[in-house]
Amino acid sequence: MKNLIRLLSVMLVIALAAAVFTACSNNNASVTTNGTKEDTTDDIIDDTGMAIGGGWQAGELAADNVSAEQKAVFEKALSGEGLGVGVDYTPKDVLAKQTVAGRKYAFLCVKKIVVPGATPSWCVITVYEGTDGSTAVERVTDIDIADIKTKENSSAGENPSGGWDADVNETKLSVSAKVDGAIDNYVGLSLTPTAVLGTQVVAGTNYKILAYGAPVVPNASYDLYVVTVFDEASGDAQVTSVEVFDLISYLS
Repeated sequence: MKNLIRLLSVMLVIALAAAVFTACSNNNASVTTNGTKEDTTDDIIDDTGMAIGGGWQAGELAADNVSAEQKAVFEKALSGEGLGVGVDYTPKDVLAKQTVAGRKYAFLCVKKIVVPGATPSWCVITVYEGTDGSTAVERVTDIDIADIKTKENSSAGENPSGGWDADVNETKLSVSAKVDGAIDNYVGLSLTPTAVLGTQVVAGTNYKILAYGAPVVPNASYDLYVVTVFDEASGDAQVTSVEVFDLISYLS
């Protein structure tokens, strides 16, 4: 009798383990509203020790929209704060400026831990330059590729509130012929890509691209947008969403 009870207990444990495994396996992916599969497996840990959700990986492809003078201000500010020790910050774009008693810059930066094979990430660094030439870093805010902050409406030229103005640059990032074509043909907005924030490999590749954009009307004002493009492996690329980038949430 005791042996029978032991046998039944072992069989019950095996059955429960199999049920848990099946439930986990069935929850590995979901389908987005545009019909493309988006990986929703558990977060992975990259070489920086940071989790990246949903299979998204940060890239570092960007147009170089930072002038020599702006880079000098950036490097002076970071060296004064000691932020360049152990972490490499590379400014790729000045997203916005604010005129105060001096000037503030919102730099879009690639961030890398200084170790072999480190995975890049993105951040926004706010730098203040005084009228006397002094500099200071006011804020460093990481961009979570799986949860980029957006808002519903454009702010008509003033990217966020508080006197920050989008700093539109002429240099346009080229991603690929198919992706470039999908963005160029998007109806209603003229979009100028400046950085590929992240990629996700599914049945093709999803791209999250940061772009300056303006309505296709005379004297339109620019804002920043997060453009998601799905590049089907054996087909065309298409824009699946365009959202206004909420820069103020990274500055305050």
